[in-house]
Amino acid sequence: MSFACPAEKTYFGRRAVAGPQVAVYPPGAQSYALPHVVCHSTQGQLEWGYGGSGPADLALSVLVDAGLSRDEALSLHQAFKCDIIAKLPHDLWSLTENEVNAWIKAHAVKEGGAA
Repeated sequence: MSFACPAEKTYFGRRAVAGPQVAVYPPGAQSYALPHVVCHSTQGQLEWGYGGSGPADLALSVLVDAGLSRDEALSLHQAFKCDIIAKLPHDLWSLTENEVNAWIKAHAVKEGGAA
């Protein structure tokens, strides 16, 4: 994918001949393929646009890349999948770090109480 350098870290997904691809574009740095944090997907692909195992792994992978520990991400990834990942457009999408962090802030349960 080629995009102008974003002002904040941005996740871009697209469908290619080789299958679904997700790239991360940090501002002022080299883009990279989103590391796949494997948990659910038996086929090993990140997916989006529905509520299956590939989208669950994408949700987990984005949350870990955004800075959550694996344990923190595991506690939130199914809700993130339902709220965000399952609703992404089929062919091409983007999601900013601010959007991810706003969702995390609204849904993370703080120690000893509610969010």
